[in-house]
Amino acid sequence: MPEQSPFSRYSLRKYDLWNFSEQISHQTEGAKEIISPLLDRNFYLAAILDRMDYRGKSHSSPFHQFMVVLHGSLKLELNDSKVIMQKGDLAYCPPNTQLQRSGQKVHWLYLQFYDHDDWNILTRKGPYVRPYESTALICVLLQGILDSIKTKDPILRQHGLENSHFLLALLNRERFLTDNRSDRRNYHLSMLVQEITVAPHKAWSIKLMCEVAHVSRNTLLRMIRQEHNISPMELVIQMRLKEACRLLSVTQSKIANIAHSIGYESEYYFSRLFKKRMEMTPSQYRKDHSKIFETQ
Repeated sequence: MPEQSPFSRYSLRKYDLWNFSEQISHQTEGAKEIISPLLDRNFYLAAILDRMDYRGKSHSSPFHQFMVVLHGSLKLELNDSKVIMQKGDLAYCPPNTQLQRSGQKVHWLYLQFYDHDDWNILTRKGPYVRPYESTALICVLLQGILDSIKTKDPILRQHGLENSHFLLALLNRERFLTDNRSDRRNYHLSMLVQEITVAPHKAWSIKLMCEVAHVSRNTLLRMIRQEHNISPMELVIQMRLKEACRLLSVTQSKIANIAHSIGYESEYYFSRLFKKRMEMTPSQYRKDHSKIFETQ
């Protein structure tokens, strides 16, 4: 009987063969809505792999690559150096790094991104390997995304989108793991924006945003103005309306329910705000932009 993959340690799905892989790319059919946060950062490809005996070709790619070993060990040859990744390690390789991977009975995942301004700070750090505290989490998030693109159920697809937001937040954390005070503040701001995106229904206020971002009121106002050229509360409104547009397009939820889900108790207030900003009513927007999937 084939040896069972250790991937069952991280997911309810069980694999019975070693030479197995699942992947998603920027061109995967039906995935664009789900992986939109990743696409905004020039996402190219992600995969989860099991290999009994693996030796890849030495190559130099144009991608930022993140790799996490889930079980076993993976030998990396990076430019002129060699390192062995153990279970629970994360490696980052900037574009144009000469890379070769090899291993036996190894299970790992990787993500690739084309160049983007947000990844520049990692390029300056160069390639590195470190013990990774979020190994199980990043695996579960990626598996959830892979599962969600196989269904037409809007609720499960919404879960996939949320997984994409959380996965991007994990990768963003790599950008700010330095002792630089400015970098730490940028990281906290990035996490604040991610939390507003995932939980627009919260009663967001300047005070709450300061607490989440771990900055003073004046610092919050300055950072959001510099990064987004708007006020903090305007940022909340824009992200709420962006989520409302998405829900109107891909669900059949009542407008009152959509209003409530993004933080507005009054359907009337939400509809007036939506029409003022979008120059059409929520019903008109749904009619013009509906992408509702038929249930299976």
